[in-house]
Amino acid sequence: SVSEAAGAYVEQVISAEAEVEVVAAAGALTPAVGQRVPYPGSLTEEIIARREPVFCTRMEKLGAAMAPYLDELCHACSVLVVPLLGEEHVLGALVLLRRPDEPPFEHGIVNRVRTLGDLASLSLQRLVALAESERRRAEAEAAVRSRDEVLSVVSHDLRNPVSTVAMSAALLQDPEVALSEEERSQALEVIVRSAHRMNRLIQDLLDVARIEGARLTISRRYEDPTALAEEACK
Repeated sequence: SVSEAAGAYVEQVISAEAEVEVVAAAGALTPAVGQRVPYPGSLTEEIIARREPVFCTRMEKLGAAMAPYLDELCHACSVLVVPLLGEEHVLGALVLLRRPDEPPFEHGIVNRVRTLGDLASLSLQRLVALAESERRRAEAEAAVRSRDEVLSVVSHDLRNPVSTVAMSAALLQDPEVALSEEERSQALEVIVRSAHRMNRLIQDLLDVARIEGARLTISRRYEDPTALAEEACK
């Protein structure tokens, strides 16, 4: 290969620079994809801080910065680490390994390894952009499903008070139906109560919009449970 490495892997900074994850690996001596270590104090953090490729003849010289899986798999290996830097933020590091019985990396391959690092950075940026796009798409789909569910429930619940208003109004307008003053008053009360229910349902729709826009405010107050139960039974 270009680097003549026995193995190579890519560490990606994730979780708002809280952890580092192995996202790709090839060759021997490399850790399994998916393994994570804390970013603070990691080999990747040290390399990114320097912004330059770093050679180390033996891994044990890295001390606390060495990832635990390298200590287990390749304690006496020589290592060459290249920072992977995006346009706006750090991405991770490309780690190249040679066996203990092989000659250590030489400074003459830096330019070749920088090219590998640039290619790895481009690939990692594409993966990050794709993951972000998928996350936004999933959030948008979830928001649409939530909205549709609310609209379905509210539209169903609106039919009852609308039907009640329509029937009560038709009863009041029917010239063939002789209603007493008490019956007329009751019909009007039903219309008013149903109108209040519709208004509350519309308010629920507005609250959903406020929740999605992080603008919902809540005002607490005491309610009579008896009145609520009676209202629900009417």
